[in-house]
Amino acid sequence: MDAQSHTNTIPAKHEMDRINTLLRSNYGSYTPDPECISQYLSNTERQMRRNADEIRRLEAQIASIKVEQRGLQWRVFRYRSLLAPIRRLPPEVLKLVFESFCNEGATFCEEIWSPPAQLSRVCVGWRDLARRTPTLWSSLRIEQSALETFSVEKIVSLLTMHLELSQKAPLDLFVSIKALDNEDPYNEDPARLILEMLFSQSTRWRDVNLDLPKFITADLDSLRGKIPLIQFLDISDWEALDQQPASMCAFEIAPSLKALALSYTINKLALPWEQITDFSIGLGSAWRILNALSTASEAREVQLVRCNLSGSSDPQDVPVVHSLTSLSIIVDRVDPDFHHWFKWLTLPNLTSLKIAAYDPSFPAACTSVFEDNCFPSFLSRSSCTITSLSLINLPLSDSDAITLLIALQSLSSLTIHERDKPKSSTSPNTTLTNTFFKSLTIEYNTAFSNRHSPYLQLKRLRSLDLRLHDAFPAKVISDVIVSRWTGNDLEYSAAVGVDSLTKVKILVLRSKGAMVLDVQELHDSLEAYQRLGLWFCCESKSLGMHLW
Repeated sequence: MDAQSHTNTIPAKHEMDRINTLLRSNYGSYTPDPECISQYLSNTERQMRRNADEIRRLEAQIASIKVEQRGLQWRVFRYRSLLAPIRRLPPEVLKLVFESFCNEGATFCEEIWSPPAQLSRVCVGWRDLARRTPTLWSSLRIEQSALETFSVEKIVSLLTMHLELSQKAPLDLFVSIKALDNEDPYNEDPARLILEMLFSQSTRWRDVNLDLPKFITADLDSLRGKIPLIQFLDISDWEALDQQPASMCAFEIAPSLKALALSYTINKLALPWEQITDFSIGLGSAWRILNALSTASEAREVQLVRCNLSGSSDPQDVPVVHSLTSLSIIVDRVDPDFHHWFKWLTLPNLTSLKIAAYDPSFPAACTSVFEDNCFPSFLSRSSCTITSLSLINLPLSDSDAITLLIALQSLSSLTIHERDKPKSSTSPNTTLTNTFFKSLTIEYNTAFSNRHSPYLQLKRLRSLDLRLHDAFPAKVISDVIVSRWTGNDLEYSAAVGVDSLTKVKILVLRSKGAMVLDVQELHDSLEAYQRLGLWFCCESKSLGMHLW
């Protein structure tokens, strides 16, 4: 239908007026038809049918064009995909991208997720590269919930694919199916099948976390002498190990084993203790932990995790002497007091100390390390030089932290992280307060100083890592950094007796309605020092205000 014919179908004004006049008159079925109304009606209905046919024709044409448009869009999307920058990456670079994507490995739990299998679905090229890269398939996490959710056939099929495609690459395993101990014994068969598949690959084990049911413990001895590559072993949930009738010898011969994580006890467990340099133990009583430390005499990095100290008396008269260099103490709400360890240990080689609260079981309060003079006695007894201190998520007051730091004047690295869920919305920072920062600020013209807070000095401090709530202006922090920056002028640094800060990392926790500390202002105020060589990173993290 052209434009002219379309215009002719629109009633003219005089025709519309005539129709309206007839409608208002006494025109009826008994009135003669001088106006030929019947003919007009027939012509109009015929025109309507022609229009309906034209509409259907145009709608069909539009539908056809839409289908064609979808096809064009499909082609455009794929043409653009062919020109995507990632397709121009050489295989060795694309392989690094794949390894980053597959970093966490495959998981078998409430859902089954295999990153390399997902990559293989993109295209033939990616599938070939993924299948030719064994390391993408060599990390596995298997949990009890997978056996409760999926058929054993599906689990075995995907597990077989991973074990085959990983070829000879070292395997990193996390296996947690201990809950089977409390389940129907008929569930043992699927678990045994999966564990036997993993045991058959023991010569490739590298980093291994095993949380296994009791019924499989006896089978572990078949691994003895068949784990040449294992570097890290975590059997930290085997509370019943001490109840076994004989010692477990599965891990006794492990020439590459360096890092070990245990819980409760080391009894009934044969291990190459002289090789262990990284040792973590927890959840046991004080005397068991100290006994384990004495056995792991070659460990240099030690972590004590949520040890059972409630109601403990001193486990022995003479403190345990150990040659470790790095000590981490993790406390929780049940046993928050870490000061006991400084009564029970003598550490002459200690250089790095970390004390942290276990998330989510944060302690409400901690006894001061100066209780019973235990920390000063420890420093005197050990004659150690602590150069690195980390205080993470602890309910330490600013005064307790300042007192602790005053005793550690050799610190070159200091890390303090406030909890991201504060106890109070009005005073979210318990350690990093105005008083603390004033104490940390160096004043060179002390003759004119009006300082009322303690003076920390810490003249060897070179690295500062802080996480705090935005409860005070940026200038409070920038004053500390500027006062401790002496640049590359070694003569000036020696003259004032203060090492220059070289690295500063700040994470600001932002809460609604409490945005006082302007991150951009802090960054701008230190930009000039960055150009002069200061490594400075300032970031913010937004969070809702959750009171603890």
